[in-house]
Amino acid sequence: VLNNPHLSLRFLRMEGAMDHLACNAAGDELVFVHAGYGDLFCDFGHMAFSEGDYILLPRGLRWRLDCREPSAFLLIEATNDGFRLPDKGIVGPH
Repeated sequence: VLNNPHLSLRFLRMEGAMDHLACNAAGDELVFVHAGYGDLFCDFGHMAFSEGDYILLPRGLRWRLDCREPSAFLLIEATNDGFRLPDKGIVGPH
């Protein structure tokens, strides 16, 4: 959908299971589950996901999605960078 040297946005629709593993060596990916539910299989193990979930996929992680119904995802890639928590300001660490 959009990209620049630091960020790439993609929209993905899929049904069923991916028949291959995906791996991004260029940057971290954040996946927002817009619709649907299913399972994520990766190097860390198995995790169920459903509508409204965010999934953070670190650089170099091998993963695949197995959707139990037609699903839609927004993939945000931090190219040559990673995702960080924002500065908490005067609230501090609490």
